[in-house]
Amino acid sequence: MTLSRRLVLAGSGLLAAPLLAVPGLLRAQTTFPNRAVRLVVPFPGGGATDVTARVVAERLSAMLGQPVVVDNRPGAGGMLGSDMVAKADPDGHTLLMCTIGTASINQFLYSNMPYQVSALTELALVNSLANVVTVPADSPLKTFKDLLEKAKAQKGTLTYGTPGNGTSGHMCGELLKSRTGTDIIHVPYRGSATVIPDLLAGRIDMAIDNLPPTCRTSTRAGCGRSR
Repeated sequence: MTLSRRLVLAGSGLLAAPLLAVPGLLRAQTTFPNRAVRLVVPFPGGGATDVTARVVAERLSAMLGQPVVVDNRPGAGGMLGSDMVAKADPDGHTLLMCTIGTASINQFLYSNMPYQVSALTELALVNSLANVVTVPADSPLKTFKDLLEKAKAQKGTLTYGTPGNGTSGHMCGELLKSRTGTDIIHVPYRGSATVIPDLLAGRIDMAIDNLPPTCRTSTRAGCGRSR
């Protein structure tokens, strides 16, 4: 099988857009793949990036005729796993499930990133997800208008959780604050799966995250409302 070096560029706004990437400068090989392929997810299990990766891994394995193993390497807003892939042997056997944060935002947010985005070669856009604001079901904030009114009246008291610094949820939260003149405290977590328990327990006032992990998990449990 021949790996394409062609870039697939898509997406708009602050949508979270998981895409596949490999270490740059792929070497020509006589046979590929000749062993299991590792698909690195730079976030914990249970979030949108992880779920997308597992769907991709199953179908990619059937196409390649080799196992595709999902390897969760969370930390530092996705930079730890991304750095590992950026410095991996560029033979096509190590893939990265990127997000808008690891592929774009982080390089403008951090001055000492351990890897260069240019060290990765994008292969394909595989998903596009909207972000939602979610509150616990028993929250006194029943509408988005309620949220904004309280945020303006009590600046610096409300909190919002996201999967981490530099994620699309974080960017959406800061954009919301900028456009509405509010001051809501950002609480970064290590992935979507760690945000939801604190949201449902009422430890944070709201979460801003991708639609599947935040909205579906909380609302199916009867514990959350999303807007």
